[in-house]
Amino acid sequence: FDCTRPGPDLVREASARVHAKSLAQQFANEMCNMFENAIDSRKDKLGMQKNKKVTIATSIAPHGIDNQQLALESWRAQGFQVVSLNVAEEIEVLHCSFPDVEFVPVNRDGRKQYGKPFVYFDDFLDFFRHNGDEICGIVNSDVHLISEHSLPTFFAQEAKNGLVFGSRTDVDDLDNLHGEMYHMGFDFFFFDRKVLNLFPKEEFCIGQ
Repeated sequence: FDCTRPGPDLVREASARVHAKSLAQQFANEMCNMFENAIDSRKDKLGMQKNKKVTIATSIAPHGIDNQQLALESWRAQGFQVVSLNVAEEIEVLHCSFPDVEFVPVNRDGRKQYGKPFVYFDDFLDFFRHNGDEICGIVNSDVHLISEHSLPTFFAQEAKNGLVFGSRTDVDDLDNLHGEMYHMGFDFFFFDRKVLNLFPKEEFCIGQ
């Protein structure tokens, strides 16, 4: 270039304007590709979480069948796997009313202590030790799980390396979900399988 030439260089300025426009377009394309790759990566990650299997173990009671059927259907609608731990006599009665539920027989129950065939908490933990799921759930069989969002995804995230638990809200009608929270106990538990061995052996029964 001739640096001794005085005044503006219209040719070089025009070339610079064209080159600047090209550089801006190139930068914009690279930014778009970067954002698209980030979004695709996020979608893949969320898709993996949504597809992650989360099993809820419960113990279906041989009474109040209609409400329990609706409750368990709300679990399956969310994408949860459902199993029920029961004594053999109850399974014989219940399996026709709950054909989509996997029943797991237990070899002991709380009849001697409590007068009813409650299932021991330790037997739920033993089930999950052999189940292999990373996130485990225990929910009372008459509790409806209703949300606009993916609850398996939520619990897979929030219960990782820990425990999420809570109480139900009692309502008069499923069309009106405003009600009062139950304060005398807890109705759902989701936890990482890493905490299974933190619980000592005991005689506690679900439902007591």
